[in-house]
Amino acid sequence: MAASEDNDRIFDTSPEMQCWTQSGHPIVDGRYLDQNGTVREVEPNEWTVAGPPALDVYWSNRKVTLDLDYSQFRAIASSAFVDVTEYLARVGELLRATAGSCEIIALNATLYSVNVIVGTDLSQGAMRDLLFEHRLAPAH
Repeated sequence: MAASEDNDRIFDTSPEMQCWTQSGHPIVDGRYLDQNGTVREVEPNEWTVAGPPALDVYWSNRKVTLDLDYSQFRAIASSAFVDVTEYLARVGELLRATAGSCEIIALNATLYSVNVIVGTDLSQGAMRDLLFEHRLAPAH
C-alpha cells in the first residue's frame, strides 16, 4: 500500500482499496476534502474504512435467540477485495456447503457493498470459520 509522506501510518490507496473517512470522504495522500471543501489532514489515530473499489460487507443473523447464549452467530463486518459478482458466487458456494444450516433471509448487493441477512443456529466461531473457508470475510 502507498502511504502518505506526511504520516507513514496512514495507508490511503492500493490497487484493491481506497481508504475513506468515517464520514464518507476519500483519503488521498493523507488528506481529504470535508463537506465544506476544506482540505483536512487525517489524524494518526483516526479510524478509516475501506471504500471503492473494495466491497463493504456486512453479515447479520435474524435468528438470534433471546437467551444469554452469546456463542450464537450474531454479525460480522468486513471488507472484500474482489468484485461483487465473485463475492456473490462465493456466497452461493457457502450456502451449498452448509446444506440448509444457513439460509438467506435477505441479500442486498451494490457495486461496492454487500449486506447478507441470514437465519442460522450456527455459533459465532462456526460461522466465522465458514466465512473464512469460503473466502468471504475477509475476501481476497
